[in-house]
This record gives sequence, C-alpha cells and structure tokens, in this order.
Amino acid sequence: TIDSIFKQTDIRSEIIIVGDRIDNSTQLPPNSSQVRYINPEKPGMTAARHQGLEAARGEFIVFLEPDDLLVPGTLAQQVACFEKEASTLDLVLSGCAFSQGDRTLDIAPWDEIPDLEDLHVWKLDRLWQPLTQSAVMFRRRQLVFAGGFHPQLDGESATIEVILRLVFLRGSRAAWLREVTCHTSRKPNLNPREGQIQAVLDRLFERPEVKPWMHRLKSRAYH
Repeated sequence: TIDSIFKQTDIRSEIIIVGDRIDNSTQLPPNSSQVRYINPEKPGMTAARHQGLEAARGEFIVFLEPDDLLVPGTLAQQVACFEKEASTLDLVLSGCAFSQGDRTLDIAPWDEIPDLEDLHVWKLDRLWQPLTQSAVMFRRRQLVFAGGFHPQLDGESATIEVILRLVFLRGSRAAWLREVTCHTSRKPNLNPREGQIQAVLDRLFERPEVKPWMHRLKSRAYH
C-alpha cells in the first residue's frame, strides 16, 4: 500500500499511518519525511480514520486499508477532477479492482449510479453496493466541517453514512472519475450485513441537518 503511494510521483502527498510501523519489506525512498506514524488511541477502522483526518494537513484526503494499492497516476487524476470544478466539488469517486486468486474483477460503480446528485436515503439499499465498491477522495475541510466519520459505525457503514451526509444532507457536490484507481484483495461486498442499513439510517436521521420534509419521508427509507 505504501509503495503504491510512493509511486504517485506526479503529485506531492503526505502519508499518515495509524498503527504499527511498516516492516522492512517496504522500501522507503531517500526522502521519506512525508511519512508520519500515529499510535492508535482506539481500536477499529473508524477510529483510525478520525485520527488520520485530525492529523492531515493537505487539501484533499484518501483513506486506504492495508491491502489497497493505488494505480499509478491516481492521485493526480483525482486532484485534476477537483481543479476542473474549481471549489464546487467536495468528493471524487472512482472504481476499484478486486483480486481473488488469479482473477481480477474490475468494478464500474458509475454504471449503477450515473448521477451522484441522485443520492437519497430512501434508495440506500440500491446505493450500498456501488458506494462500497468505490474509491473516494474527499476535500478535507468539508469532511472535517461535517464531523468526519461516525464513531459508532463500522468502517464500511461509516463511509456510506458520511457520503450521504455530505451529498444528501449538506448539498456537497460529488463527481465520478470513471477509471479504476485502486486494486484490493478484499472481497467485494455484494450485500450489506444485517443491521448495517438501519444503523446508517438511524445515524443520518438523528443529524440536526435533517429538514422537516425529510423526517416526513423517513418511513420510505426504512421500507
């Protein structure tokens, strides 16, 4: 994972690792001062992301898991999407490739959700799979302003919740980079686990940004 970030040579980046220090198999470049290590304060992916978000200083932020590999040129492509839209864009989503043995499955989530302005909580059962199979770059200040990831949700659910919170509740704009930008050996999540959708909806509808008309349609989301 870290090697794939170092290969993003066409853009400056900072690397924040929340967890144990990397092992000797990772070849650090001569100038590896861009790497910072943070001891985890709490267990779990969501807590680690919060620490990384608090420590980050860049304008944009990407969260990676240990088995994620960035495609060369990914960060520059994602940043170019933001620059093309000036300051009106807060999220860029792209595709993932899932490796299972000798097979690689390229996922094009934009086929399922062509229009990212159409992210509504009452469509969550249909949004879950394409959103969990997407790679995301956030505009950091907007993610911080929105409160980051919900601490009571698992990593996957917290990602879905914060995307919906930004786009559906706060009116942030999101765009597709219609390229596979990340390879991973994780299994693609075809269906949410029992209770995941309800947990996300519960957290969303307790937010102060929820407007009265949204509460009146709340039952549609829990169908």
